[in-house]
Parts: sequence; C-alpha cells; structure tokens
Amino acid sequence: MKNKLIASYVVLILFMILFMGVYSIVSTQNIYHRDYRESMEKQALLVSSLLPEDQEYQTFANEYSSQLGLRITVVDRQGTVLADSSYEEPLENHLKRPEIQKALSGQVGVDTRYSKTAHLYYLYVAVPVQNRELALRLAKPAVDIEQTVGQIIAVALFGILLCAVFAIVMSVVFSRRIIRPLDQLNDAVNEVAQGNYGKKIYLNGTGQVATLAQSFNVMNQILEFNVNQLEEQNVKLSSMLNSMTEGVVAVDTKFRLILTNPAAHEMFGLPEPKGLIGKNIYGLMRNEEFYLLLEEVAESGRSRSRELEWQVPGGSRMLRLNAAPFFRQGGEPYGVLFVVEDVTQIRRLEQMRTDFVSNVSHELKTPLTSIIGFVDTLKAGAMEDADTARHFLDIISIESGRLYRLLQDILTLSSIESADQDVNVSPVALGEIARQVDQLLRPKAGDKQLAFEIRVEDNLPPFACNRDRISQMLINIIENAVKYTEHGSVITTIEKRGDNLKICVSDTGIGIPADQLDRVFERFYRVDKGRSRSMGGTGLGLSIVKHIVLLYQGSVSVSSEVGKGSEFTIFLPYRRASKRPLTEDH
Repeated sequence: MKNKLIASYVVLILFMILFMGVYSIVSTQNIYHRDYRESMEKQALLVSSLLPEDQEYQTFANEYSSQLGLRITVVDRQGTVLADSSYEEPLENHLKRPEIQKALSGQVGVDTRYSKTAHLYYLYVAVPVQNRELALRLAKPAVDIEQTVGQIIAVALFGILLCAVFAIVMSVVFSRRIIRPLDQLNDAVNEVAQGNYGKKIYLNGTGQVATLAQSFNVMNQILEFNVNQLEEQNVKLSSMLNSMTEGVVAVDTKFRLILTNPAAHEMFGLPEPKGLIGKNIYGLMRNEEFYLLLEEVAESGRSRSRELEWQVPGGSRMLRLNAAPFFRQGGEPYGVLFVVEDVTQIRRLEQMRTDFVSNVSHELKTPLTSIIGFVDTLKAGAMEDADTARHFLDIISIESGRLYRLLQDILTLSSIESADQDVNVSPVALGEIARQVDQLLRPKAGDKQLAFEIRVEDNLPPFACNRDRISQMLINIIENAVKYTEHGSVITTIEKRGDNLKICVSDTGIGIPADQLDRVFERFYRVDKGRSRSMGGTGLGLSIVKHIVLLYQGSVSVSSEVGKGSEFTIFLPYRRASKRPLTEDH
C-alpha cells in the first residue's frame, strides 16, 4: 500500500508539474514573441521618425543597424529597396512582401518567413514613414529570438526539475507519515487474525487515523472478550460431549455431519473424527432404520425415539436413538440432533433376568413336581408296599437334596453379589485348602479313573481371604472340570505370579464351543444340559466362581477346544483396594 500511495503521489505531482511546465513554457514563449514584436514595432516607429530627408538612407541604415543589432531596410512605394543595412548591392523588388504592403497602406506589418537572400528565418516589422511614401522595415533573425527563448525554457525546465525532485521527496516524507500509522494498524490486524487479540495501537493526535486506531482498540477488546467467551463455551461443550456416555450426533438440513463425540464414534463404529465433519451422513451410516428415523424427524419437525440393531466390527449392538430437530434463532430448521444410548447390556441383563426367573422356576418346579408326584403315589396306597415306598422315599430324598443345593447356590450367589468386600478375611495358607479340596474331589475323579492332581507352589505366601469362600471357589471350578471329563486328567496349579495369585485348572474333557465361551459364567448356563442335570448340577457353579473372583477384584478367563479340553485361569491380586469396583452383572 505504501508503494502504491507514493507512486500515486509521484505520478500526480509529475503530471501537474509537466502540465504547468508545458503551459508556462508555451505562455512564456508567446509572451516573449509578443513583447519582442511590440518592442521592434516601437523601435521601427522611432527609427522611422529619425529617417533623414536628404536621401542618405544607406548610411542611416548602416549606422542604426549597428546600434540596434537589427537589419534595417528602406523601401519606396514602388517596392524598390532604397537601402538595406545587410546588403549594399541592389535587391529585388519588395512590393509583394506582406509587411511592406501593410506599411505602405499606413499600417504596421509583421511577418515571419524564410529569407532566400540571407537563407535564414526572419521576423519582419515594417512601419510607414510619416509624410513620405516610404516604408521602413526592421528584421531580426528568428534563430536569435529562439536562442533567447531556448535559454528561458532551459531555466524554466531546470526550475521545474528542482520542483519535481522537491515535490517527490516531500511526497515520500508525507506518505510515510500517513502510511506509518496505517502500517501499524495493518500489523495489528494481522496479529489479531493470527489469534493475538491483546494487540493494541497507540497513536498521538486527533486525526482520522488516530480515531480509527482507538476504534480498533475498542473493537479488539470486544472481540477478545467474545472470542474468550466462545472458546470457554466450546471447551465446556467439548468437555461435556467427551465425558458423556451417550453418543451425540448432529446433522444439518442437508444431512451433513456437524457434530459428534467420542461415545458416538465408538457406538456407531465410525472412523477417527478428523475429516468427518461436513461429510454426508448417508456415506457414514449404513442402516436403513437410521435413515428412516432421520428423514421422519426432518420432515415432521417432531422428536422421535427408536431402538435398532447396529452392526459393528465384531458383532452388533442395540442402540436407542432419541432424535429431535433443532432450529436457528428465527425458527428456521437447522438440522437434527441424535442422542444415542447403548442399551446392549441393559437388554442383555433384562434377557438374563428373564432367563434366570425362567430357569429358577424350571429348576424348582422339576424336583417339586417329582416330590409331589411320589408323595401322592404313596398316599394312594404305595405305602403298603415296603420296597416301593422305600424306593419312592429315596427319590424324594434325592430331589429334596437337589432342591436344597439349588436354594443354597442361589442364596450364596445373592450374598456374593450384594457384598462390596468379603468378611472374615485372614491370611490363609492355600496348601491347606488345596489338601481339603483334594480329599473331597479325588474320589469322584477316581471313579472315572482320571489323573487328578492339585499342585501348590512351594513357599507360597498366605493369601488374605475368607477360607470358606476360596474353598468353595476351588471346589466349584475343579468339580466342574471333573464333571465334564470322562478320561484323561484334571490338573490344578496354584502359584504366585507377580503381585497376583494364579490358579489354573486344565482338563482333557469335552471342551467348549468357541461361540459359547463368553456364556459359560452365566447363571444356569450348561454346555451339556443333560449331563449336568444327571450329575446333580444346578448350573450356578461357574457363576459363583466368577462372582467370588470379582469380589476379590480378580479376573477369570477360559480357553477351550472341543474334544481336547479346557483351561480356566484365575488371577487374584494380593493387594486389593478397600472396596470392590463396580462390575457388569452376568
């Protein structure tokens, strides 16, 4: 801008100086020619008044020509040259000369033309000689006049050049004085554009630029305040969105993505947020029900809710979508906002609760039905037959025991789930518990001729626990391995691994299909339902194991191959927090 302003000033000044210079030179030249002609007219009149009457015209012409520096010519009425200061020999007739014709007619004649005699351009001024029929003419070579005019022009041009240089220098100085505050203002604007809203401009004076600087400072303060407010609001909004467990997705009226949060990306299985904003939602979401809900809300302008199944890598989720339109300040539709809840676990827990009630009802109904049936039979007369009565009473005893074990397992599971931490905790030697479990389960393994072994690491540090709880956990998980193993071995190892107690139970049993591995710890879930019931199992053993492990802030996992066996691994930390963290219910 500075260069442009200086260049504009320079061009304007040069144009004005050039215009004034040309005008002055032309005016000066015209004035000089006019004044010179008038001077020659006066000289011609004066010389004509001095012309002698004795016809010594040549001597007169020579004398005054040398004094005036002019060529003097005397011509009679017939145009005959009577005398000429530049030529003594006779000259051609001058009657046709324009200035001579005017002088002979009583007027002052002026003409500029090329002289064939002198081979020069001359300025001619001729006047009549009073009371005589003569004309007296003065002549001056035009080159002498132009030389004088040229000198005047040279002086004028030099003056113009000096004025131009001075004007250019002054224009640069004044331009810089004008541009300097504008440059400061421009630098400040650039800094503000880069986010430095604290920049201020301090200019002295009361001119328009100073007023502009003051207005800029006020505007910058307001802008800084508003930007800080917006940034604070954006940080709050971003923090809230990022901390929400619900997913948030917003699209505009053209279904272009304008807002998301991490929870939504995880729920919908979307790629990284970078680069998604502005893209059409139809290219990101692949679900027909989602499209229908979006279009319904956009067209009706009313809120809608819907649960739908959403396919993601590795499985599917149940999502509850709450969709609502949102508007601009003037009431014009802006887009649609989705708040998404992942209800997969809730629906799974509801199904598990339903299954639990159904399973409990079934598990309770089966022995009760059997007991009631045999009791009715005994009442009907079977008591008379001692052998039959004894057989029926044995069955009633078995079913009652089964019912008792089921109720005990349900109560045990309920008490574990409701506890934050175990009670009656004290350092326990795992070797002692292992020997008791071995004595209890070895006969069952022996009945199947299985290789049965519980290995405890030497010098294993005591573990702080409830002895009965850990004993029950070991019995349940090892007994489960014996139950599903017909031949081969059941090997248990107990050792310290880092800061954890590691318990590993491996068998060569029937194995667990891969699609059922994540369900083996569910209540009443059985891999082989017939085998489990025939062996008196309640279907709660492994669920109890898992909840005991969680009670001690540990973890349990299983790996298996159908036909080759399974391996259950438990890790229990030696150092635990004061309370058990919240966990998912299975």
